[in-house]
Amino acid sequence: MTMEERKELTIEEIHEGTIGILKKIIELCDMLQVNYYIMYGSLIGAVRHHGFIPWDDDLDIAMLRPEYEKLCSYCETHQAELGHFALMNRRTAKEYPYNISRFCDMRYSMEKKDTIPGAGMGMFVDIYPFDGAGPDAQKAIKKYSKKKYFYQSGLVWAFSKDPWPAKRSKLLAIPKLPFWLYAKARGAQYFLDKLDALQHSYRLEESTYVACMVWDPQVYPMKKSFFEGYELLEFEGLQVKAPHNYDELLRLMYGNYMQLPPAEARVPTHEYRLYRK
Repeated sequence: MTMEERKELTIEEIHEGTIGILKKIIELCDMLQVNYYIMYGSLIGAVRHHGFIPWDDDLDIAMLRPEYEKLCSYCETHQAELGHFALMNRRTAKEYPYNISRFCDMRYSMEKKDTIPGAGMGMFVDIYPFDGAGPDAQKAIKKYSKKKYFYQSGLVWAFSKDPWPAKRSKLLAIPKLPFWLYAKARGAQYFLDKLDALQHSYRLEESTYVACMVWDPQVYPMKKSFFEGYELLEFEGLQVKAPHNYDELLRLMYGNYMQLPPAEARVPTHEYRLYRK
């Protein structure tokens, strides 16, 4: 049966499968005695909906770098014991295109809509490592955001098949042609390595702020104290760990996060389709 003949999973089926992945992550974190924190839109969902945002099609968790590495190390050396689950990152999967890890249920297959490689990923939960961002949030933003934007842009161009945006005039793309050629010459691994090196920008133990330094085109520092404890929230019938003072964190990130977006914005935003194998 071809990909086209299979039925794409509904949002409800994605939610059901993702909860199974989250349960396995929680089991592993409890066994290893490491903390995870439900994060980003998934944290909004936990607070506002006691589960998924109804139109959200993935789930995000964050971990401080030492605990993230402990989980990754275990999964990388105990893959045979994980059954149909697999941790995917640049150490475990050829052509994996990110510096975060994804914990996948390999009973599912992904079809990408964009030019970034799927690398054999199944249904997944994103796991974001949080590194030190120093004692001064504004200084970290000023010092590293331009670098991150350059590296992230280079990565996107390196993965792109041509320099001509499909929905834009080619005349508007001409000034970007030299950068596309530069990015293709450097290759995606170069920009991934540059982004990955940013995890060492500050020592975690000497930082007042933390951030996911290896993801996103900007730096978004958060107080380390948010991740020095946790609060339990309900998420689709599970008790999940949320950052300490999560309301303050969410208001700093999103403003009035309890207000629903306009109806036209309540749609999935990710560039993939999921199918059962």
